[in-house]
Amino acid sequence: TCAYDDYGIGLIDMWKSAGKIGCDGLNGNGSEMTEYMFRQPRHAGPDYTFSLKNVVFEHGRFKLYCATTDTIKPGGYLHHKFGTQQGVTKWLNSFDFRPSAEISEIKNWSDSPVLFVDRDCAAPYNPFHCVADLVNAFTMAHMFKLDFPNLKVVFLDDSDDGPLIDVWRKIGQAGVYSRSSMGSLGQLSAKNAVYNLPPGSSFIWRDGWGVDPCQFTSSILKGFNRFASDVYLPPDVQASISETKPLILLASRKNARYRRISNEDELCEKLKTRYSSKAAIECLDMKSYPFPEQIRKLNEARVLIGMHGAGLALLLYHRQVTKLSLVEMFRDANDQPRYYQNMCSRLGCKSYNAWVSPIPGHGDSDTTVSIDEIVSLVEKSLALK
Repeated sequence: TCAYDDYGIGLIDMWKSAGKIGCDGLNGNGSEMTEYMFRQPRHAGPDYTFSLKNVVFEHGRFKLYCATTDTIKPGGYLHHKFGTQQGVTKWLNSFDFRPSAEISEIKNWSDSPVLFVDRDCAAPYNPFHCVADLVNAFTMAHMFKLDFPNLKVVFLDDSDDGPLIDVWRKIGQAGVYSRSSMGSLGQLSAKNAVYNLPPGSSFIWRDGWGVDPCQFTSSILKGFNRFASDVYLPPDVQASISETKPLILLASRKNARYRRISNEDELCEKLKTRYSSKAAIECLDMKSYPFPEQIRKLNEARVLIGMHGAGLALLLYHRQVTKLSLVEMFRDANDQPRYYQNMCSRLGCKSYNAWVSPIPGHGDSDTTVSIDEIVSLVEKSLALK
């Protein structure tokens, strides 16, 4: 069913209503842990996170002051200890439950809320996985009313900053810390903390192998789109983009390991011959540019053409996504994940069209696309007002 904006505020409400206290020591002025386990509609799940009150993070372990694990309520931590998503299980099993009375020894409690994040974004930085971390953080900030100017972000993984660190710094404006830089914080004692949703819990993964039957926009995703694109597109850059000639952008895969287009040069030339009087035509390997330049170039596009792949997740950073048409190509008739069609629907893209290879079981070999059919889809996109 398609009910109550389950990609927006309604989703947050449903998640919060699933909260169960799994460690309750507040009556003794100790800690509290609340678990949120909620299976999203049309999603494999389960989707799991937790919030913490009066928690200490030190030497890679969480200390909770709620007496012993005997105080854990049935259906709480012990119930979910095994079988949750891998990243969550690792940290749940690192919890050190301490007697409530010991909390009196802790000084210098931080008034800043803390978002603990175990990122899926690691070299070579898959754009889809990396943005899923951020969408989850944006969702958690709204779910728990975390104020960005006062929020600290602590990375629990061992990855380096990565290409999206500027967006993370906009989320954690009170500081972004890696495990290696935790020395500057020492013992982190937080009155309020939240564990970020694991990457696979992001709703951008939902309905991935089929077209989402609920064709409406997502308030969370549209909010993230504005929030993240503003990081790379200050007002002066946005103004300069609006003055440029509309761009038809073909995302090149010449240097990719797989999903290459064997007749990519011919397709590029055909687009230039057909549309150079109406629009600028560029065929670019986006990964060869620094990430901020990728975003700025993407934002010039009014039609984005690309073989299915993680790079299409960049459309989440298109500031005027309602003016963008996506033409996605699939190399295999039996392998058509529709993540980006659904993403376009939730963002309110101008249009979405797909070209599918008629050859089943194409695997990782290069694909020869039908140039005439691709051009026809571009024509269809440009004809829309």
